[in-house]
Amino acid sequence: MKTLARDRIATYGLFTLVAALLLGSCGADESEPTPSPKAASEQEARDETVHDAEPIVELGRELPIEGRLVYRYSSQIRSLNTLCRRFPHEEKIIRFHLNLPLLERHPEELQPMPWLAAALPTIAEDGLSQIWEIRAEATWADGSPVEARDFVSTWRLLNHPALELAAATLRDSLGPVASIEALDARRFLVRLTRSDPLAAFALGFNLSPVKTSSLPDDPAAIAILPFLEGCGPYRVKKLGEEGCELERIEPWWGDTVSSFENRWRVKDFHYKVVPDAVQAVEQMKKGLIDVFVGGIPEYRTLMAEKDERGLDGDHYYLSQFSFIGFNCRKAPFDDARVRRALAMMVPREAINERYMQGMARALSGPFFRGSIFEDPRVEPWPYRPDKAKELLAEAGFSDSDGDGLLDREGRPFRFTLSRTIDGRIWSDGLVDLVRESLAQIGVMMAIEDLPSSVAWSERYPEGRFDAYAEVWPVDAVFPQVDVFSLFHSSQAVTTGYNWQKYANPALDAELLLFKDTLNDVKRIQAGRKIHGILHEEQPMLFLFNNPACVVWSKRVAGVIVHPLGVRQWEFRVAP
Repeated sequence: MKTLARDRIATYGLFTLVAALLLGSCGADESEPTPSPKAASEQEARDETVHDAEPIVELGRELPIEGRLVYRYSSQIRSLNTLCRRFPHEEKIIRFHLNLPLLERHPEELQPMPWLAAALPTIAEDGLSQIWEIRAEATWADGSPVEARDFVSTWRLLNHPALELAAATLRDSLGPVASIEALDARRFLVRLTRSDPLAAFALGFNLSPVKTSSLPDDPAAIAILPFLEGCGPYRVKKLGEEGCELERIEPWWGDTVSSFENRWRVKDFHYKVVPDAVQAVEQMKKGLIDVFVGGIPEYRTLMAEKDERGLDGDHYYLSQFSFIGFNCRKAPFDDARVRRALAMMVPREAINERYMQGMARALSGPFFRGSIFEDPRVEPWPYRPDKAKELLAEAGFSDSDGDGLLDREGRPFRFTLSRTIDGRIWSDGLVDLVRESLAQIGVMMAIEDLPSSVAWSERYPEGRFDAYAEVWPVDAVFPQVDVFSLFHSSQAVTTGYNWQKYANPALDAELLLFKDTLNDVKRIQAGRKIHGILHEEQPMLFLFNNPACVVWSKRVAGVIVHPLGVRQWEFRVAP
């Protein structure tokens, strides 16, 4: 056996390299507007007052646990069930507050750091097994110890037939796990189906145990529970359509762990769901919201009044992208020429300037800008109405009756673009400009707004749409699982995320290599081939890496903008 921390498995070098590239890509690049002297001085002042005055860990004195913080969410929070979580914003609440995973990323260096685990795991020489040890201090909310057998029973639940669909997202994120066995009270053995240098990270970042002794005997009943008892610093006080309210557990076992010193110092944490951006801005101005995460126009509005409202803010680029996905099983989107033609009708520069004030970054694929897996030779399709018309003509479209609309076999080219009501925050204006652009060449696009619950749980997974607009996160350092789940043909099922229902044997082969190879060079090569194939085939029309904008009340301390965004465990607030 060898210790991961001591010997650094081969992929750890790639982890460091990708992290370095990620850090380098998170700052301004040549395509971003140069800040004015006034803006630069304001940024410097903010850096001094926020970043320098609020270190990552404040040592030397114990900070009080006090106050109530209201954090705005635009998306409804439907489930905080550790086993059956499905969407990223819900998963964040679980891992940051309710139920710690084995590992977390260091917010600055991006390297793995033990959370629920006592240390990084020990890996067998053949890479087919791992030994994990749980922190001796770790307890459940009721004070009983977190034990190795909890991980064993959690793994069994994840593989129970009654939870096959509900737990699929979490189960698939854990890597090639064959079994989990308890060695003693605090240590457990993970056996793998194959050697995978990323397996320890996949398991460590995604696996949080559940206390099965407090769950119903019927596993099917577990899937509908809104939340489960956890080992994190908070418990759920209330969960409903207006959001969730969390209360700090005192005493919490982590308060005695030196690496958690002065973390999670907010007494009551409220994630408040306010889908309407205008309403959220007004609530922020009135002090009804303490932390606002939203779009560029709202960010600009709030920052324009930051001094008189007692606000501060910043923006950063997460590893996520906006896109338009096409239903590749439905004509005419089953033809790559049609998909490419529509990509050539998106005026990205005009959209960026008009609706995003030049702050967005145009993308041509699913990887973070500057990622080692991105093929630098692949550029977004240019705005070319003439070429788009040629491609559509090749696909059989013409204006046969002279009414100004393209048609094929007597059917006009009309389709509906679906989006969630929450998605209007980033897509308002953008999709309208795309609609206007398509109309110029005789393609009619309607826009349909859907509740998130209907879109994500029914319409999109079942393929009941023409095209849809969405924003999706992909892990910045380990994108393999996310990209696989979005594009591999095996994921074109109701439990997968290949909602485009796209199938391509050549792409499937590269996706498997990208996910499973032990050779770093081959993984990079596969990633770049994936980028190229997706660019040519366009099952997704990649749009932008949009900035994440955050504004906070100055009564909130500890807000630090890291390469991967803010971390709620650092926040502090007075009563």
